[in-house]
Amino acid sequence: MLSLEQVRRLKEVLRATSAPLSFESFSDFARAVLTPLIGLVGGHGGNLFITDVKANQKPVFLWHTYDPELVRDYQGRFFDESPIKLMVPQGVRVGQTCEYVDYEQFQKTAFYNEFLAPRRIHHMATLMARLPEQGGNEGSLGILGLHKNPAQEAFSAEELSILDLLYNPVEGALHTLLLAGNERQKLEQTFDAMPVGVLVLNWKLERVYTNPALDEALRDQELTPSELVGIQAVAKQVRDIYLSRAADEPEAAEPVEIRRGDRRFPLRATVLPEGLMSARPHLLCLFEEQATLRARPNRSQIRAAFGLTDREADVVYHCLMGLTNSQIANEMTISPETVKHHLKNVFEKTGVSRRSQLAALLPGR
Repeated sequence: MLSLEQVRRLKEVLRATSAPLSFESFSDFARAVLTPLIGLVGGHGGNLFITDVKANQKPVFLWHTYDPELVRDYQGRFFDESPIKLMVPQGVRVGQTCEYVDYEQFQKTAFYNEFLAPRRIHHMATLMARLPEQGGNEGSLGILGLHKNPAQEAFSAEELSILDLLYNPVEGALHTLLLAGNERQKLEQTFDAMPVGVLVLNWKLERVYTNPALDEALRDQELTPSELVGIQAVAKQVRDIYLSRAADEPEAAEPVEIRRGDRRFPLRATVLPEGLMSARPHLLCLFEEQATLRARPNRSQIRAAFGLTDREADVVYHCLMGLTNSQIANEMTISPETVKHHLKNVFEKTGVSRRSQLAALLPGR
């Protein structure tokens, strides 16, 4: 019979697995599942990761409770010695390692003595959820591990039954995360191929991705704290505009420009809508080298090419700079509705229906 405290923790786990994409990151989801679960079964630590054992894919950790060296050591030295690789062919869903390996011999291995023992991991209970075959993987596994130290008793039948009860919710949540991860991977592959520097922040303004072009622009130097603060200020302004959608938009942040030697990279920021990087919006920051920006058509060329008024040419110029309607309104000191009115006239004059089609109509583009 579960106590009221155990029921509360069980509800926390079920709440997290019912909506895995409502979290800011996969790590946040894993923490929300593991923290109450560790308390529920009496363990002292745990981890959650995804791997493809058949393809000998190194584990991708979603979250763990140990020192930062754990992932590096496990991926680089000990994965091939992990009992998980012995348990997979036996079709284990929920079980303890000691039930599937000779524990007396296991305690003599380097994996136990150099990896587990220093982290006080002795008893290990594992939930292994089979995930569907996707793209290049041959059928990934979601591995949820709970651990007890040598002073604790092994996992009881009741504690294992709790894990068994949670098998389907955990498996369903991991399916969802894997699908979302595949979509995010496709988007990151697109960013990887872009010649423009790309930096993505989550809704909390934390950096989650940079592409090779930005790394090259930075010349393998980290963003300085002051640069990052400036980038976050611009991104916060874009986020606040997105959230408020109000006429009295927040004050414009100071423009940010990253400099590396004689190269200059002004920042443009916009919102990545829900469903791209995750279920929540993210903030996309683009750093296009100033020399490239100078090569863009000026307002006179745009006006002559399309037969536009001065104001319409201004709107098109800012569109080509990648600004949103709200940002254009802020730049031109007009309302977003006026921007929409100018764009409607531009579309009628040019015969296109999307902002992204305007650049292709310019001479030499």
